[in-house]
Amino acid sequence: MTKGKTKKNKRYVSLILAPHYPGQTKIYKLPAGLFKYMRVALLVIITALICQGLWTFHLIQRVNMLSRQRDKLAKTAQTQLLELNDAIQKYNLLQSNNEQVQEIMKDYTEKYREITENYIASQLTVSRADSVVNRTSGNFTDDIRELRDILAKLGELSNIDSTTTVDFSKLQDDIAMFLGALPTLWPAQGRISDNFGYRTHPISFLYKLHSGIDIAADYGADIVAAADGTVIMSGTNGGYGKCIIIDHGNGLKTLYAHASELLVSNGAKVKKGELIARVGSTGTSTGPHLHFEVQMDDVPIDPLIYLDQE
Repeated sequence: MTKGKTKKNKRYVSLILAPHYPGQTKIYKLPAGLFKYMRVALLVIITALICQGLWTFHLIQRVNMLSRQRDKLAKTAQTQLLELNDAIQKYNLLQSNNEQVQEIMKDYTEKYREITENYIASQLTVSRADSVVNRTSGNFTDDIRELRDILAKLGELSNIDSTTTVDFSKLQDDIAMFLGALPTLWPAQGRISDNFGYRTHPISFLYKLHSGIDIAADYGADIVAAADGTVIMSGTNGGYGKCIIIDHGNGLKTLYAHASELLVSNGAKVKKGELIARVGSTGTSTGPHLHFEVQMDDVPIDPLIYLDQE
């Protein structure tokens, strides 16, 4: 009987609550298995708390990452906004510069067209005696100088001004081609021994037009093309002796006479300053020199109108 009661009592646990002041002690009888379930429940609660802590930590990390990404996006947006404002300012500046450059180009183009119409495009229909009436050397020299200044300024604009989309190349090429085809370069180094105009011929003693200028130079000295063009005659030409004629377009030609040696042939394309012959005394000549002519529509014109005076 005692053993059975003892075994029954093992199934229970007593919880005694004794106060620290005078009073009745309370005893609570609890099933022994309850503590087993309580341990399991406590383990479950602890596990849940640990998982909750880990999940909370993960959320905090996630929030921090999103916060950093937000800040980064905000900075990126701010940078892009600044870049957009800068692009707008550059665009406005570009538009302003384009308008200014277009005005400059318009002025340059009009001046170029005026000069070309005056000196190249228009036909020169004057007699030999008054072939220089419509071409004063001062005006022509000033116009050529202005065109060269325009060409230089266009070069500066295209090299320096990166805030414009205006294309200078077409006008630059046109002006360079126009200037290149004008016989402004002295064809030989030396002094002028006879000028353009009427004179008594030193051999025939006839009073007639000297259709060019004579440049006294050493025998064999260089003769260069006064302008860009195409050689249309290279050979012996009567009293001119060994002679070269170059066509520069628009009715403009140059002639180089009395050479000792011809260095280019018919059809050759030559550039201003290119070596084409050597000074000599062939044909009707009294000594080594270059007889140089400029012709407009086969009418002789004083070469000094074209040749650089500087």
